Amino acid sequence: MEIIVQMIFMIVIGAFIGGLTNFIAIKMLFRPLRPLYIGKWQLPFSPGVIPKRRGEIAAQLGNLVVNYLFTAEMLKQRWEEFGFSKEIEKALTKWVKGFFQSQETLADYCTRFGHPEAPDKIQRYFVTKSLEQYREIIAKNENRLLRNLLPESLQEDLQARIPELSKYIVSKIKVFVQSEHVRVLLEHRLEKAVDGKGMFSQMARSLIGNLHIGRWMQDEIANLVDDERFQVAVKQILLDEWERLLDQTIGELAQKVDHSTIPSLISEIIDVQGVFAKPIQNLPLTDLEKMIVDVVIPRAVEIGSEKLLEALPRLLEKIDIAQLVENQVNSYSLEKLEELILSFTKKELSMITHLGAYLGGFIGLIQGLLTMLF
Repeated sequence: MEIIVQMIFMIVIGAFIGGLTNFIAIKMLFRPLRPLYIGKWQLPFSPGVIPKRRGEIAAQLGNLVVNYLFTAEMLKQRWEEFGFSKEIEKALTKWVKGFFQSQETLADYCTRFGHPEAPDKIQRYFVTKSLEQYREIIAKNENRLLRNLLPESLQEDLQARIPELSKYIVSKIKVFVQSEHVRVLLEHRLEKAVDGKGMFSQMARSLIGNLHIGRWMQDEIANLVDDERFQVAVKQILLDEWERLLDQTIGELAQKVDHSTIPSLISEIIDVQGVFAKPIQNLPLTDLEKMIVDVVIPRAVEIGSEKLLEALPRLLEKIDIAQLVENQVNSYSLEKLEELILSFTKKELSMITHLGAYLGGFIGLIQGLLTMLF
């Protein structure tokens, strides 16, 4: 009985010493956090291994991440595996389509991005540049005939349109002549012509009203406008004026222009503010949207992805991830670093403590058996 008790005692003592030894060894990885002194003498094993070697651990972690976990080759492989280019293309396409179907205006977007004055600035820019171009063209070609300035093909095209223009003018003249306004105007002019002629004036007024002379004159003028000779005359007048215009210099033409009206004319032609005030979906941008979605976005994503992957090694080198990791680890307090390491090693460290106890107990058992035998 005494031998059994002695053996159990040796097993318990061995287990206690083995477990305690491992427990203290694990604690000494972190503790003490700072050097301990007796007078000027620093106690051995202070601070603990991790606090003492924190700088080296941080540097090694940085190298581990850069060399094995976060390499350019790995990032390129992941980029291709997960199809990031396609995802970016889908996201951009969705945003562009939403933009072109938006009820918001371009002015709203300018305001959102902090530039509410953009439409006005762009309008002024176009007006200013157009005026500069106009003045430059006038100064440069002041003595040149318009005939020598316009391309020959353009002159031929414009001249070929003169018959069509003459027909349009004649049709508008006929509509005007046949209007009620012209009839009233003719009767008024006739009455005014005979006004103040005494008894004849009264009789003439009566005849004008009863015989519908105004209507008759209106019909006769309309017949004159319909006459082919009138149409030929209008066309010839336009051709003569066109030739006269071509034979004038740019300087002569510029003198006939009221330059004070040019800025307002340009503003009417280039109505930037009007465009910016319309909902984007109402603007004629269908072809532009199709081109951006079908051509620009795929090509831009393809080129951008290639350039990004080519520049990735240089970017990682400039970012210096190893130094970032090292600085981050060194920035942790020792208590935080201990908590971080224990958060994912606590179970394993506890098993090491238990293993020490088991080994100590086993060694105690062996010692007990040897004591019994010898």
